Amino acid sequence: MKKVLLVDDDKGVLVAAEIMLGELGLEVVSASSGKKAVEKYAELRDEACLVILDLVMPGMGGEETLAELRKIDPKVRVVLASGMSQKNSRDKYKGLGAAAFLEKPYQLESLEKLMADLEGKPD
Repeated sequence: MKKVLLVDDDKGVLVAAEIMLGELGLEVVSASSGKKAVEKYAELRDEACLVILDLVMPGMGGEETLAELRKIDPKVRVVLASGMSQKNSRDKYKGLGAAAFLEKPYQLESLEKLMADLEGKPD
């Protein structure tokens, strides 16, 4: 089973995404803030195959969290997630080196496609 670190400050989003990712056969570890995500990733780095990271969070936002995750593991695979339109977000965050961008609200079909797309890409 693959393990995913899911990061979002909205509890409802976390619960819904955990259920959908679980239906895809993934083990999900959740973090409700950037700070918690960095702490959990430090513990799980050898187990987590992917981080799904919300860009807009209070405190340590997505960009800062990504930078901290890269300090732990420069090769961390991160999917950036946002409720902003894909085009606007992709343009704004193009240089961050994310594996993909995922538009919120999450849909089972988009998560399934994302995971299938990432399976074909090297780490």
